[in-house]
Amino acid sequence: MTKKFIKVLCFLCICLLAAACGEKENVYFQSETSVAETQRSEAVPETDDTQISEENGIQTEKCFVYICGAVNTPGVYEVTQNARLYEVIEAAGGLTEDAAEESVNQAREIVDGEMVRILTQEEAAKDGLEEAGERTETGVDGETAQDSDGRIDLNLATAAELMTLSGIGQTKADSIIRYREKNGSFSSVEEIKQVEGIKEGVYNRIKDHIKVK
Repeated sequence: MTKKFIKVLCFLCICLLAAACGEKENVYFQSETSVAETQRSEAVPETDDTQISEENGIQTEKCFVYICGAVNTPGVYEVTQNARLYEVIEAAGGLTEDAAEESVNQAREIVDGEMVRILTQEEAAKDGLEEAGERTETGVDGETAQDSDGRIDLNLATAAELMTLSGIGQTKADSIIRYREKNGSFSSVEEIKQVEGIKEGVYNRIKDHIKVK
């Protein structure tokens, strides 16, 4: 009876030891699995919206424009490529009360690096406009710089009128007028490419909107 009891007791001990070892192996296995999963999750790089945008080729290009004159907050502003002038004006806090609003084409596209100067009503009047935004005769044979076809005559246009052309800001408009005063009337629209700052890209934008008589 004693031997049988000892055998049963030994059998129970062996079973308990086997069960304990199994639990340890299971815990160790689970621990190794958790560590492996953690390492895999750390190995996966995080992505942000910028990376996704770049990979999909939809990153928006930017351009910079300096706007001054009759706006509430003159300065350099960053806008999206192909932005319109009205967007830059809004970024600059809008036009002032004395701005010659109709003397500029707010729907034209912005050119990277250009300077835009918004005239006051007084400046626009001195620049050949009877009232802000209204075109009048220039005094040359009773002709105006812009005829019914909508094209601007390079030999008659004022700076304000030239600035209504896409890509032509105050600096380029002044350069066109200086060239005209120095060299005489333009003989063809292509001659405008001889003006400082007027490159092929700008010319291609305005060639269908200008003329010479």
